[in-house]
Amino acid sequence: MALSKGDEVWFYNALSQDSYSPKWLVDYTPVNLRVQPGFLNQSLGLTGLLYWRVDFWPGPHWDSVDNTGVLGNYNAPGDGMPVYALDEIGIQGVAPSMRLKWLRDGVQDYDYVELLKEHGLGDWAMAVVQEAYRGWQEWSEDAPVLLSIREQLGQRLDQLGSGGN
Repeated sequence: MALSKGDEVWFYNALSQDSYSPKWLVDYTPVNLRVQPGFLNQSLGLTGLLYWRVDFWPGPHWDSVDNTGVLGNYNAPGDGMPVYALDEIGIQGVAPSMRLKWLRDGVQDYDYVELLKEHGLGDWAMAVVQEAYRGWQEWSEDAPVLLSIREQLGQRLDQLGSGGN
């Protein structure tokens, strides 16, 4: 209903509260981090992404991602910590985790599809996306499939940029 009114709807992912959606926790495959911001958001017409926190370190952040009892009576390893503080090694700032980089790749996948939609190729792009993502409970865990989709979308954008159709 919100989308039909023209409102923006963002996707939010935290913990492991269901058994059917992509998870961003340490114990899940990296595909989970890519498929949601890119292909799930595009498939559902969602326009944004929310991650509840990036600096939630329940203990020594280089040594453990276990947060049992901190966020509930279960463990959601790595939730809320896609960056690592560097102060423990004498450097000010943070370092991105691989999970943050995979989320970035998913956002870029979203952008590829969005650019193709702007060129009237949205149906084609979404057909390509469906090779890996078919719904909340059905997506490919095969990283080469995602890379192939990214390459197909990118090649099509490259053709558009060089004047090809």
